[in-house]
Amino acid sequence: GKSQAALGVVLRTIGLGICEQKRTRVLLLRFLKGPGRAYDEDAAIEALQQGFPHLID
Repeated sequence: GKSQAALGVVLRTIGLGICEQKRTRVLLLRFLKGPGRAYDEDAAIEALQQGFPHLID
């Protein structure tokens, strides 16, 4: 829930153009529980990286 909410805030910030107006960037840090675990956000982040490579590092 908390990670998904943070991802939503990041997407909203990008969507509103806040990053472009002030020439700032958005950083999303994820604290993972361990290797080999799948997270729901992984698919969303991967799709964003493919669709908007200039926005997601």
